[in-house]
Amino acid sequence: MQLVKYIFLPEIPGVTSPTDKRNIKVVEWVKNEGDYFSKLEPVVYVKASIGVVEVKAPESGTLHKILTHRGARVRVGQPLATFWPPTRGVVRRLF
Repeated sequence: MQLVKYIFLPEIPGVTSPTDKRNIKVVEWVKNEGDYFSKLEPVVYVKASIGVVEVKAPESGTLHKILTHRGARVRVGQPLATFWPPTRGVVRRLF
């Protein structure tokens, strides 16, 4: 059985105050549910006090469920989405 993993909002360099770390807004998802992504590929853009920043994938996988939609306010450490990591020995089906 394949386990679902999370994409969390990471620490953003230059965003240091506790208030700023809680006042981040989801701007745009680059990937949709069901899309495959590679490690370190941008998956979502967020707006912080320093400007718009890309959140990169922690590892390769397929986006399962978006938990925070466009316009949502999020904080550092919050889960943004879930994803399935690649499974060994299984060929990924293209739609």
